[in-house]
Amino acid sequence: MEERNGNMHQQPTRQVGRFINSTAQARFFQKYEEAMKRWPSSYQEQKVETRFGETHIYSYGSGTSEPIVLLHGANSTSASWANFAARLEFG
Repeated sequence: MEERNGNMHQQPTRQVGRFINSTAQARFFQKYEEAMKRWPSSYQEQKVETRFGETHIYSYGSGTSEPIVLLHGANSTSASWANFAARLEFG
């Protein structure tokens, strides 16, 4: 587990896809971490078990507003929503 943006972040415990080599994997996670830094800084991370497997969730906000769910598509990550999430935080 590592700290990121003041929150504890756990690396995935099982691998869904494959990388062609360890250099490609390291580069992907480096770029992912850079992209996630564009998200609002105050968030909570959760892992939820579903019948399809484990789902990783990022939660933002006070919890008193109407929730919005952002789902990324295939071959994408939650980092793709960073610009939208930052705008939603400030209305």
